[in-house]
Amino acid sequence: MRKHLIGLVIVIAAAVATISCGGSSSTSQTGSVPPGSGQLALMGTDAPVCGVASFDVTITSATLSPQGGGVPVSVFDSSNPVTVDFASLMGFNTLLNMGSVRAEHPDVSGTVPLLSKVVVNISPETEFKIATFGADLSAFLFNASAIARGQHVVVHGPFTAGTPSTATANMIVLRPQPVLGNALASPNPVIGSDGKSGGYYLEPCNPLFQNQTVNVVTFSGTLFNGLTDLNGLDNTSVYLNRGFLLYKTSSGSLNGLSWTAPPPAYVFPSYLVRKLNVP
Repeated sequence: MRKHLIGLVIVIAAAVATISCGGSSSTSQTGSVPPGSGQLALMGTDAPVCGVASFDVTITSATLSPQGGGVPVSVFDSSNPVTVDFASLMGFNTLLNMGSVRAEHPDVSGTVPLLSKVVVNISPETEFKIATFGADLSAFLFNASAIARGQHVVVHGPFTAGTPSTATANMIVLRPQPVLGNALASPNPVIGSDGKSGGYYLEPCNPLFQNQTVNVVTFSGTLFNGLTDLNGLDNTSVYLNRGFLLYKTSSGSLNGLSWTAPPPAYVFPSYLVRKLNVP
């Protein structure tokens, strides 16, 4: 499996200054430009790397330097730091919220420390949902028997601090996430007439999967980056997929891609397949 260095990028996505004008319809071509006001969006992204489940970075300050020189403007400082898990941003950008970027909401890290173990109690009343964001995942069921290592889930409910801490789940939500790895040469990919519908079999590089194959299912609306469609797959490149990691306890198929269970199979409906150019 190829390895490459992790990269952290903070990008100023938009800085729009609105300068107020006087009553005159003409503007002077000389003199200094009056101070203005505007809005600033600060984005964060991460370069993919295998075997990293979490990579928390605390950003303690950021400044905006005026074009042509001048006194830098503070965007935020150490009194209001931002902690970001860059591994969760793998392959896409997100807005850095200056007030509430955290893995807990509300912030109870003083009682239940981040990255500590929490035992989640599930009852018959626990609700299960998939945060589909418009994707059609009606063919899949997410419930207490479909939870597996490596999934990105959000647990809602009361907690009790302890060693370990416990939480009673009122709701568990499966969220989209990245999966990184190599396309297997065998079995062959399943490619529909449009070149996009079908899927392929992925050898994930994250040890959380314990070398178990991930069945990546693609659709006509799946975005391909670095390759035109499934016909461009090869078994030497590294591929980043974004979608939903599902755990199937029975055999099945979707878009022509089939999986066999038991043992339970990882099925990954993907809305993005990105071929990475890595050293």
